[in-house]
Amino acid sequence: MEKLINDTFKTDKGKWSRKSLQMFFSFWVAVVYEFSAMIWEFETKEYFTISLLTFSFGVVGMTVYKAVKKFKNES
Repeated sequence: MEKLINDTFKTDKGKWSRKSLQMFFSFWVAVVYEFSAMIWEFETKEYFTISLLTFSFGVVGMTVYKAVKKFKNES
């Protein structure tokens, strides 16, 4: 489990990756928010969920863009 956390949430230098943590938590907050609405039957705000998911996927996109750019510069 520790290796999974280190490989996923930490950089090569051993520091915590802010982008990975933001992506992980924003995605799961959106999922928990929607499922809790089904359990406790309250009305959710669509813009809140969409905002969290857009932020999460935007961070993924920035990470992929940076990796592709780094790969192109190396070759």
